[in-house]
Amino acid sequence: MDTLILDTTGEDFGKHAYSQLAEFSLEAEVKEVKLIDAPGEIARAGAESFIIIADSSEKFIEPVIDKIIELEIEKGVIEKVLLDSSGESQEVFRRRARREAGEAAERLAEKMR
Repeated sequence: MDTLILDTTGEDFGKHAYSQLAEFSLEAEVKEVKLIDAPGEIARAGAESFIIIADSSEKFIEPVIDKIIELEIEKGVIEKVLLDSSGESQEVFRRRARREAGEAAERLAEKMR
């Protein structure tokens, strides 16, 4: 597997990133996980690259992202999609989140080439 996509939002944003990666012929897997479990999933995974999708308003976001950054040094390519769901309608948030997840997948695909 080329890429593991960890979606902590409970939405379908990881599936959108998965579709983008498929266009670049990259093999990917989507896992819906709790934010606090994301660093452990990265550490145990055999993937070459990762996309992490999280809402920045989630509890424990800062220490978890710090740990993910540490793992980025060890593991290689990690794209982080940090979303802020406050202050806009759910429809606008979902559209923006899908776009950002797709853009992260494109950046990751470029790095993997």
